[in-house]
Parts: sequence; C-alpha cells; structure tokens
Amino acid sequence: MRRLFLLICALLAYGSLYPWHFRPIFGFWYAVAHVFHAWPPVLTFDILKDMALNVVVYSPLGLTGYLSSARGFRWTRALWPIAFGFLFSLSVETLQSFLPGRVPSGMDLLCNTLGAAAGVAIAAGYESVLTRWLGRLQRGRLRPSSALMMLIIMAGRYLMPLSSNAIKLMTVYHQPELMQAWSWTEFANTAVTWLLAARFAEAILRKPAFRGMCVALALAALTYAISPNLLFTRPMLAGAVVGVLISKLLAGRDVELAFAALTAAWLIGDGLRPYQFTDHKNFEWIPFLGMLGYDWTSGVQSLLTKAWMYGATFWTWERAGMTRARAVAALLVLLAAIEFAQKFLPGRVSTMTDLAMGAITAGLLWAVERKYGA
Repeated sequence: MRRLFLLICALLAYGSLYPWHFRPIFGFWYAVAHVFHAWPPVLTFDILKDMALNVVVYSPLGLTGYLSSARGFRWTRALWPIAFGFLFSLSVETLQSFLPGRVPSGMDLLCNTLGAAAGVAIAAGYESVLTRWLGRLQRGRLRPSSALMMLIIMAGRYLMPLSSNAIKLMTVYHQPELMQAWSWTEFANTAVTWLLAARFAEAILRKPAFRGMCVALALAALTYAISPNLLFTRPMLAGAVVGVLISKLLAGRDVELAFAALTAAWLIGDGLRPYQFTDHKNFEWIPFLGMLGYDWTSGVQSLLTKAWMYGATFWTWERAGMTRARAVAALLVLLAAIEFAQKFLPGRVSTMTDLAMGAITAGLLWAVERKYGA
C-alpha cells in the first residue's frame, strides 16, 4: 500500500506540474502567499466541475495514506494523510506560479485537502468491511487476477468516453451518415477485443463463458438501439458478434500460440497504420507529454486503450510459454520497433509514452500474478 501511495503522489506531481518549464518570475514566499489569495470571483459550472474533480483526484492519496499506516483507528493515522495532502497540494500550487499557462488557486488547495480527507474517511469507515469483502473475493471465482484486471481495463476503455459522447447524442441523431459509416479497421479491432475478452472470462470462470458474452452483447445491442452515440457503431457491434462467435468455436481448446500470434499481429497492424512511410519526425522522450495537453477524458481513454492492447499482448505471450521477464522484454522491443517506424508515418506520434505504458501495464499484471496467481 505504501508503494501505491508513493505512485499516486508521483502521478499527481507529474500531471500537476506539466509542462515543467519553470520561470522564476518572483520570489518563492510571495508565490506561497499568492496561493492563499487566488480565489475565483464567481462560481461557474466549469469551476464547480473542476472542484469536484480535484476532490476525486486527491481522495486516493488520503485513502492509501491511511491504509498504509498501522491497523486500528488513531487520530494521528487519520490526520497525517490530510496534513500531507495539504502540504503536497500547497507545494504543487506554489510551483504552478512559475509555470506559464498554469494558474495557482486557493480553491484548488481547499478541494485537494478535502479530497484527501474524503479518502481518509472512506478508508476509516469501510476498512473492516473492505477487508472482509476482499477476503471473500479472494476465495471466490472473482478473486484478483491478471485476467480480471484486463476485463476491468476493457470496461473502463468502453465506459470512459460515454460521458462526453452522451453530449453528442442529438448531433448523431441529426447526422445519419455517422451511423451508416463502415470501417473495417474498427470492425477488426472490436472482433479481436471481444475474442480476447471471452478468453479472459474463460480464464476467470475456469470454463467457457459464452453465455456471459451473449448477455454483454445483448446489452450492447440494447444500448445501440436506445442511445446510438459514438460508443456503439455498426462495425463495433458487428465485430463484437463475430468475436464472441469465434470464441465459442475456440472455447476450451489449447490455442495459446494462436492467441499470442494474433495479439502480435494486432499490435503491429494497429501501430503501422496508415502504412505509408512518407513522413519524418523526431522521437519524443518525455512520456505522456502530449496526452497531458488533451481533454482529460480523451487522455484517459487513450491510456486505457494502450493498457488494453499491451496487457493483452503480455498475457497471451506468457500463456504461450514465455517467461514473464521475456514477455515484458519482447513487448518492449516490439513497441520500440513500432515507435521507430512511426517516425516515418504521417499522422502518428513517435513517443516514449507507449513504451512507458507497456512497462507499467505488464508490471502491474506481473505483480497481480505473483500475489494472487493468473
């Protein structure tokens, strides 16, 4: 839990201090005082949304900080994560005074501290309940596993853009061409996605999971019929059907080598689009640099998509007989080759982000497998 706490701190600092080009405009203590005086003049909807987001983002810091301490409720155990969250947020807000384009805010400091306190409250109130629930979960079918983690990543990948796509619902209704468009690339990606999802479900339940996949497809079809946003298009729905049907034919068979080859071809095919080596760009060595400039929903969706592809590749390669270390090394070598090729592909960005996501996802799956098993 302490490692997770440190990882959360690192991620918060990394995202909050982007783009890391500090310019000493005035003194440090003046910047500290400025944070306490920087408050929005009026509370608009966008400001309220940012306030809620700051509370949510900092709650894991308080939660993991509380759980990383000794058992039993003590006020010091509850107060130190809140105090740390306040000092950590104050440091970040102060440093943002020296970052062009970033605006320090006392409101952000308050909401970040409240988020840490909310995380402590959740951990303190439900620690015993969560412990008992996790104990039962580890003895059941849905115990923590790398396959379950992959299905969670898949769910996040599909659900993450729902909030932003729902806003475009009326636009889609009034533009039927968006619903009539067909993409073979989207169809193939969705078919492979659902084929792998069925494989993960089979690994979790220890038996073919065709019925569960059919239920999921029925819900997808219902969502497509009732709310035809960009989440479920015709090629995606057709690809899901084909993927589940193929999984039915392969259920229970030893086809691990075929799945390993499939994920390798999937990774290469997606990474080398549009297959026209006519461009030349420099390699971006700073990971996640471009994504931090996007809308946060698009950035998270992109990261989940990468985690899904790279995690599935690592998982299938390991099941095909490779050791975990060799699977990680082979994945990183393949990603490095793809990133080098993307230097010459128009519309693609050659960056360290993919290598970092490959290492992070494979490392997380490895850690889960070591502790709980596959």
